[in-house]
Amino acid sequence: MRLSGILLVAILCAACTEKKLVVGIAEVRSGGNVNVGRSYAEALIRGGHVPVIIPDIEDEERLKEALKRVDMLILPGGEDVSPARYGEEPSPQLGEVNESRDAFEFRILQEAVSQRKPILGICRGMQMLNVFLGGTLYQDLPSEYPDTSLHHRAGGNAQNPAHRIVVEKSSRLYGIMGQDTMGVNSFHHQAVKRPGRGLRISARATDGVVEAFECDSLPIAGVQFHPEKMAADGDEVWTTLFRHIKRFCKQ
Repeated sequence: MRLSGILLVAILCAACTEKKLVVGIAEVRSGGNVNVGRSYAEALIRGGHVPVIIPDIEDEERLKEALKRVDMLILPGGEDVSPARYGEEPSPQLGEVNESRDAFEFRILQEAVSQRKPILGICRGMQMLNVFLGGTLYQDLPSEYPDTSLHHRAGGNAQNPAHRIVVEKSSRLYGIMGQDTMGVNSFHHQAVKRPGRGLRISARATDGVVEAFECDSLPIAGVQFHPEKMAADGDEVWTTLFRHIKRFCKQ
């Protein structure tokens, strides 16, 4: 009887731990180099997964094959998304844009959605997912957002978060983290304005800015902050998100 109890606990624990995934991270091209921030790889490794970089492959068949070989996709942070992608003229406060990167990420998203791959967008990656699904962005929060009580380019880390977010209890994010308020870092001046098709907001900053969303019709989720930086810094709370990264994106 005792042995059966031990076996049952082992089975339940195995069911609660997400299997090792091969996670593709869309490339960030800089000065002719193909790279991603080290913290993305560190967070995934700490979560028990295998990170790989998916470069901007012009051959559509090879891009399709690259995506077939990974279990899910991450779109990382970076420059501003071009407002031309959502039908707006650029604001004077618009930061640097990278139109070739925008084009690549639209292509990789189209293929990943076609293959029903789970997708996580982080910071710019969340904004790109929103635009891809027909949403719009605040091009510059300080000049466009009515509530200026928070500074969203405040930085922060696991030990000293920039501000807090309020998490919807019905969300997958809450189901994984088990907390309805959490401290996060913050490195952005753009944010979701009108959510894209099928997206529901799962967390907001205390000033109302969208900090996370999820989708039920597609295996998609996004966060405006950088959980990978906190996980890579040794924070066990945010490492939990990476242990269950596929569950966050997919029911």
